Amino acid sequence: MICEKNRKPNGRAATIGTFDGVHRGHLDVIGQLERRASEEGLEPVVVTFDRHPLEVVAPERVPSLLTTAAERLHLLGATGVEASVYSFTRELMGLTAREWLARLRRDLGVTLLLMGHDHTFGCDGKQLTLTDFQRIGAEEGVRVERATALPGVSSSRIRALLAEGNVEEAALLLGRPFSREGEVVHGRAIGRTIHFPTANILPAPGLLTPRAGVYAASARVDADLPRPALVNIGRRPTVESNGHITIETHIPGFSGDLYGRHLCIEFQRFIREEVKFDSLDSLSTQIARDLESLKNFAPLQIFY
Repeated sequence: MICEKNRKPNGRAATIGTFDGVHRGHLDVIGQLERRASEEGLEPVVVTFDRHPLEVVAPERVPSLLTTAAERLHLLGATGVEASVYSFTRELMGLTAREWLARLRRDLGVTLLLMGHDHTFGCDGKQLTLTDFQRIGAEEGVRVERATALPGVSSSRIRALLAEGNVEEAALLLGRPFSREGEVVHGRAIGRTIHFPTANILPAPGLLTPRAGVYAASARVDADLPRPALVNIGRRPTVESNGHITIETHIPGFSGDLYGRHLCIEFQRFIREEVKFDSLDSLSTQIARDLESLKNFAPLQIFY
């Protein structure tokens, strides 16, 4: 377990979960946590894990993730609420709800636990009602309450939207544009031969990749300001017969060596399906059309 601050004398109010994507539903629960903590004179803390619990519980059922652990902690940190991270092990997997509540009380001084509207915890948690959690909590010195839900917002819904290429609606649920980032790696440099050089990134394993196709995006290299960009996700059928999924980004007007640099892409709009062209000339012509359409896209404006 990683705890960033020492225990507060008045105790803590906590919420617990995986928080994949740190979307608007998560942020709403954290806002409720802050309000309840303020009312009770407690310090708010978000309890999360170093990996998705299903990686230990049922690896075959782990969903493609919206965020890496590092991205998730960065986004949680941006809320201003302390995050405590437990390493999710088989030992942790075996804790009952009672043992979890006792541990939170002992480790963090938690006296108030705000549960997400559909969240349970403990190896026996699926069989327990809210009343059961509250009874056990009272016996362990932890008041248990249920947070209200933000309707229609969930990590699974966002994953489904991204699988459709609907990055605009996904951004509304996330509260920010969906992004992917990574180090620029060497590709086949075919884009350079047709005068549209691309930067290739390899996201961390296990992350969700949106629907194959061409997207309008914003791209940021290292700490530079974001630039309009064209992103292709797919297997490059024009130049490869059995290619693997790649994420290629063309940044109009950019000059310089990108290899080894950090690239962050924010997806703005889906433009078209990935197509197999009969020649590189046809591909080049279509890319030029895509770049023209890029001029008509304004960056997404997200209002919290």
